[in-house]
Amino acid sequence: MALEMIAQTVKNQVKFKYVLFDAWFSSVENIRTIKQKHKKDVICPIKSNRKVAISLADKKAGNWQVVSTLEIEAQTELEIYLEGVEFPLKLVKQVFTNEDEIIGILYLISSDTTLSLDQITTIYQRLRSGGSLP
Repeated sequence: MALEMIAQTVKNQVKFKYVLFDAWFSSVENIRTIKQKHKKDVICPIKSNRKVAISLADKKAGNWQVVSTLEIEAQTELEIYLEGVEFPLKLVKQVFTNEDEIIGILYLISSDTTLSLDQITTIYQRLRSGGSLP
């Protein structure tokens, strides 16, 4: 259903650059279709058990790691390959403390690898809260 809505939006010539969705919809099929067929970029969280390669060489060799096992600092970005996706993605690791003082980790990906950590998190937060981009 979600891909049908995106296809209709593109067909209707609505101007947009990013498709934002939650981890529930972050399937390989959705990411690939949005980027390759509809020529739009995605920004979405992924679950911590998703497998990634941290270089093209690792991807080609089948050296996949569970994203939560990556040794990357909080508030950092890394170009990665998600298992099943042909093109590179930008991975951002956010660490935050919620209202209950519980520390959480959010792994965001973007198919627009030119975006910085700040740009990815700003776009994600702005659109998630119902805002729009300038």
